[in-house]
Formats: sequence, C-alpha cells, structure tokens
Amino acid sequence: MINNPLVQEQNHYLAKKICYLVAGLFSLNILISSCAPGKLSNMNIEKNSSKPISKNQASIVEFSDIPMPKSREINLDKTMVVGTNVWFGRLTFDTGRSGEEMFLFYSRELKNYGWKKITAVRAQTSLMTYEHESRILSIAIKDNPLHGSEVGITMSPKEQSIFPASSTPSINASTLPSPSKPR
Repeated sequence: MINNPLVQEQNHYLAKKICYLVAGLFSLNILISSCAPGKLSNMNIEKNSSKPISKNQASIVEFSDIPMPKSREINLDKTMVVGTNVWFGRLTFDTGRSGEEMFLFYSRELKNYGWKKITAVRAQTSLMTYEHESRILSIAIKDNPLHGSEVGITMSPKEQSIFPASSTPSINASTLPSPSKPR
C-alpha cells in the first residue's frame, strides 16, 4: 500500500472517474435499449378497454371504419390511437405487400367504408387523403425492400370553418389605408 497522500488522492480520483464512467455507460445502454423500435404482430384491442396494449398480446386489431390488410405488424412505437368506435390518432404498420399493392388496396376498399377521396399521389412515399362525416383520413405508404411497405394512417377531426360560406368577410381596397411614402 502506498502511503504517499498525493498518490492516494490520485487513485481515489481515478476510481471515482471509473465508477462514473461505468454508471454512465450502464445508463446509456438502458436508454438505448428502451428506445429500440418494437413491433407487434397480431394484436387485439378489446372494445371500451382503457388498458394499454402490451407487446405480448396475440390477436388481430380490427377497425370498423377502415379496411386493414390481413397480414401486418403494428409498430407500437409509432402508433397512438385514442377512442374505439370513433377514433383519432396515428396507426403505423408494416406489411409484406408492396407500396403499389397497398395503394391499390386502399383505393379500392375505402369507398366501401364510405370514405370520399380528396387527393392521392403516387410517389416514393405515396400519400392519400379521404374524408368521411366529420373526420379526415391521411395515409402515407412507403416501400421497404426488406418487408414490403410501411403504412402510416392518421385519423383526425375535420376542421370546421369559423365563417359560414355566405358571410366570408371580403377586403375592400378603398377601406385600406394608403401606403406611406418612404422618407
């Protein structure tokens, strides 16, 4: 054992630094592993249930107001749905079908659920927008060469205009102040 106070102080300082480094690496490992994306195949949401969904559930989620492909993996890290019969939020899943197949699937099936197309764009990430009653449905479909495609569905309430269509205020040029001249 070294009796030199300076060496003992340096050893104590070094031991403290090593402990902080180990604790920091351990915390970083936990943080990184908790942020890893999780996926879930075949899950089931009980109607009127307020319990969160665990990654171990093993039935199929169905929505009564939109079509869902039979084979899909719901990505819980990118999904947040509020409500049951009338729901809002974001639903993200991967499917073994190509982006083109999913685009055609939703183009064909959504009209059977009463959705009216507002716009659709085929691209590397295809975008589709529909309306039905008081809601807007936006779908983004992105090809993924490893497993088909990723589908992101966003359901939101339709925004209501604050002015009735007949009483939209207009701007009369004669009532506007004239621009001042620079000095």
